[in-house]
Amino acid sequence: MQIAKNSIIVGHHISFDIAILNQALRLHFGLQLRNRTLDTGWLAKRIENPNIIGFNPIPLDQLCEQHQIPSGQRHMAAGDAYITSLLFLKLLGQLERRGVRRLGDLL
Repeated sequence: MQIAKNSIIVGHHISFDIAILNQALRLHFGLQLRNRTLDTGWLAKRIENPNIIGFNPIPLDQLCEQHQIPSGQRHMAAGDAYITSLLFLKLLGQLERRGVRRLGDLL
């Protein structure tokens, strides 16, 4: 897919979104996304506890409250994307303060 190229796709509980996108892409174009993904729910959990094993999802609303992000536009595609991007930026700030500055450091 030319639009995403080799970009990393960021989202909250992103596996659901990727599954839906891939279903449509397979149906209409016979292909699927092969991009790396980064899940803000996973990232927040790992920042909270770097040694965690497994994944117990943290709701986006809870993370918005925890990080003082207004969630007035929730449950609309553009609103959720915007809120998730704000959360991602805040999480990146926390990581940067811990010395994580590159994707390789994060992964």
